Amino acid sequence: MLLQTHEKIARGIGQELYLKNNVTSSLVIGSVSPDSWRDYPHHQGGESKVKRRILNSRNCHLKNEETHCAIELGIAFHYVADRCVSGPSSREGWAHTNYERQIERCPLNGTSAGLIGRDETINYAFKKSVGGNPCTDLSMAFEICLSVANSVFSSKFPSPDIRNMIDKAGENLKKHATKRVYFVWFLALILLSAGTFSILTLNPLIGMLVGLLTVIIEFFSLIIFPVGKFTSYQNIRHVHDVINMWKVLTIFLPSLFILLSYMFNVLLLSLLYCFFGYFLQWCCNFYLYYRSGADKVGTYIFWYLDWKTGNELN
Repeated sequence: MLLQTHEKIARGIGQELYLKNNVTSSLVIGSVSPDSWRDYPHHQGGESKVKRRILNSRNCHLKNEETHCAIELGIAFHYVADRCVSGPSSREGWAHTNYERQIERCPLNGTSAGLIGRDETINYAFKKSVGGNPCTDLSMAFEICLSVANSVFSSKFPSPDIRNMIDKAGENLKKHATKRVYFVWFLALILLSAGTFSILTLNPLIGMLVGLLTVIIEFFSLIIFPVGKFTSYQNIRHVHDVINMWKVLTIFLPSLFILLSYMFNVLLLSLLYCFFGYFLQWCCNFYLYYRSGADKVGTYIFWYLDWKTGNELN
């Protein structure tokens, strides 16, 4: 789309959401900036850029950095709007430019979809354009950008319904973190210790590295268990942080064990102790994640701030 169209969309959003003048100006600056970077193509791909900018904008909003929030969001909207152009591609030169000029002459139409949560907002940003004519393209671009902006600039604290969902997940986490789960975790720790000690006797350097890795993983993994002094929000956020780490470890640890076995001649039995120890902890982590319902509230955990007094305005 033309720079004038990107600016028109940004100003239209500012008017619809009653944004302050300085925030709207920042939204405009962000919206027109990518064309000066010449990081083409803008009309396809760019999903990672859009997602990163939207998440950055929400984080800035939570920190009360509204102008920075608007700039990040405006940059995302540039790529979102360009993806909605269904006419001739940029490789077709004059035909593409003429189509974008027709878009610029169309009026702004569209309403907010009333999105809530991180995942819904990100997914809506990639909504496929119906296409067909210049005015339809502009309406789709404006509707998507307006809906995402409405979600990003929404309340910093969750609604009562979402709070209840998070509280319920927190209670379920305490309910399912039973003595049996702690026992399995302790058994896994014994296996890890035995495996690490066995490797240490065979190769002290590799043994110390494996031991250090184990200590680091255990230190960060233990926060998955609920702590009374933390709120439900904090406990469930800890669960998500641990699960994100273990998703990486699911690929990293088997690769590490194969490398140690083939390159450093570490005995397979020693590695099996560590492997089964980590496997048991992997099972405990994902058991608590799914049984507590933490997987169902992740979209809200990373989209809102914790509430502590219950007096925050929504």
